[in-house]
Amino acid sequence: MPTRPKHPCNHAGCPALTERRYCEAHAPTHAKAEAWRTTTGSSTSRGYGAAWRRLRKMVLARDPVCVSCHRRPSEHVDHIRSKASGGDDALDNLRGLCEPCHNRKTAQDGHSRKALKRLSNTIRRAGKPRP
Repeated sequence: MPTRPKHPCNHAGCPALTERRYCEAHAPTHAKAEAWRTTTGSSTSRGYGAAWRRLRKMVLARDPVCVSCHRRPSEHVDHIRSKASGGDDALDNLRGLCEPCHNRKTAQDGHSRKALKRLSNTIRRAGKPRP
């Protein structure tokens, strides 16, 4: 049975050809983000169980007012560096935000990830020889 052709590694700027998403050199770098992104199920199975609820209480007690606008009470705990980008649940990566600021930051994160993916795809296509 024929095998699929190899394609460039999904890591931005890496020209290595691979059969998987990332080459062997970049797979460990992206493993944590991939594991989080592909996990489905309950909030506890995604890492938001009892330990997260305790952390959330601590962050909201530390930041009772939104750290972004300083006008409204904090309702959401935000990951400064998102879990999808390799962030973790350390206290220095968490902050309290009001709902409008959290929605704005979440939307910006989504747009920046999409822009990075578009740039990565453009670089990848530029590296392929034309027929």
